[in-house]
Order: sequence, then structure tokens, then C-alpha cells
Amino acid sequence: MRQVGATSAAPVSIGRTACGIPFISSNQRGSDRTELSFWTVDGTRLTGPRLIRNCIPEFGALPPETFWYADHPSSSVLRLADGKWHALLAYRVKAYHLPTRMREEPALPQTGCYVEEVISTGTAVGEWRF
Repeated sequence: MRQVGATSAAPVSIGRTACGIPFISSNQRGSDRTELSFWTVDGTRLTGPRLIRNCIPEFGALPPETFWYADHPSSSVLRLADGKWHALLAYRVKAYHLPTRMREEPALPQTGCYVEEVISTGTAVGEWRF
């Protein structure tokens, strides 16, 4: 598969839904890591993006020279306590403060690890089956 313009300056992760549909998660091009999205693979092309997190409208603006980062997505299909398979996507949200160059980041209530479920409508299959 080849997708023109599907680039990101941030980490890109490959995952799959509980029913086996592959997806790619990363920041949208030009969003400066404030928006985290995912694209599903449909045959030979990517469909989307579908927004996962948009920090500025959700958390508000930050002081000058401080920026929201929602990045480093990682996903897995897990069987949870309900006995069903779930596709979970984890990522970090942090505030990057330019003058300290990432040495002393502000600790805010919104910063930390977030976990989202990627919902699919097909029949779920175990992690070992694609």
C-alpha cells in the first residue's frame, strides 16, 4: 500500500481493531502534536482521519511557549474481564515548555497516560488471528 502525503513528524503506530481491521495512529500533519488521529486501512488506501484527541479545544490554551503534546500511540487487542476482545489505544498527553527544552515540564491535571477503545462493528477475533 502506498499513500501520498501520509507523513508525520511524530511517532506512527500500527494497530488493529478487535475484528482485525488494521489502522495507523499518529498526529495529523501540521497539527504540531495537538491532534491525535487514526486512519483505517481499506484495501490499498487509508480512510480517515478519525480524531482521537484534540488538546486545545478539550483542555484549553496554555501560556506562551508552552504546547500540548498528544503522541506516542501504542495499541493492542486484549481480552478484558467481560470475556470480550477489545482494541485499546494508549498514548501520552503532556505540556511541552519550550524554554526548559523538556527538562522541567509543567505538571497539569490533563497530563498523563490516556487509554481509548477503538470500536469496530465486525466479529471480534483473538489477538493471534488476523
